[in-house]
Amino acid sequence: MTLVLKRQENIVSSLQFPQLSSRKAICFFSLCRANMEILAVLVGLCCVLQSNGIEVEALENGCQNFQSHTVMLQENQSYRTSFHFQPPPMWYKGVYHLFYQYNPYGALFGDVMIWAHSVSHDLINWIHLNHALCPTEPYDINSCWSGSATTLPGKGPVILYTGIDANHCQVQNMALPKNLSDPLLEEWIKFAQNPIMTPPDGVEGNNFRDPTTAWLSHDGKWSVIIGGWSNNQGMAILYRSEDFVNWTKNQDPLYSTERTGMWECPDFYPCVC
Repeated sequence: MTLVLKRQENIVSSLQFPQLSSRKAICFFSLCRANMEILAVLVGLCCVLQSNGIEVEALENGCQNFQSHTVMLQENQSYRTSFHFQPPPMWYKGVYHLFYQYNPYGALFGDVMIWAHSVSHDLINWIHLNHALCPTEPYDINSCWSGSATTLPGKGPVILYTGIDANHCQVQNMALPKNLSDPLLEEWIKFAQNPIMTPPDGVEGNNFRDPTTAWLSHDGKWSVIIGGWSNNQGMAILYRSEDFVNWTKNQDPLYSTERTGMWECPDFYPCVC
């Protein structure tokens, strides 16, 4: 991992955190051979930088089409966390969107989970809207579990989520806004060809969930990972697609390791390999 700090137009070669006055830090990192210790160091370093008001941004050489977010952590952002990673919420037509897992029948995780939906103009005052996704179809009749939202260039946001089908099998589904001109995105339509991903050979139906935000690579293909477990191995299963509808599983997992349980809600980001 190489860490570069920009101070105005000059490159600063040394790090002395108490004296940091730079406003931006750019982290170049590779996950190709990374182990958990390296990731822990990276996360810890980013937390220290953020606590000192430093902007942390991931870059990927040659992949200009990747989704990316730049968040400046100013001192006056008193409502943002300093020591724990906090991604920016989804922003669409001047409105922040927050989707979250919700049990309408209790305070704990339950047999029927849905996607609740709230919006805000300032990240402080929130308005609760009608639920975005509820169990209504054979492929999600027993719950709409966790997932992600990806903004497709020129097409708006798309939701990927795990549905628990009529056989209690975990499958991946897609939902689209009914009206892209609506900044509140109050209504979502489930894709007619759901499910778009089902458990692959060797992965049991109750260990295949939580699709990530997708990333568009320089080869024009989207990449997404899904948490899985098979043969005493926890894994991040990589899928790729050219049209966001037809997905092909990579021959090998993006990463896997033995003697771990199911990998819950994995995530990944563009990196230099």
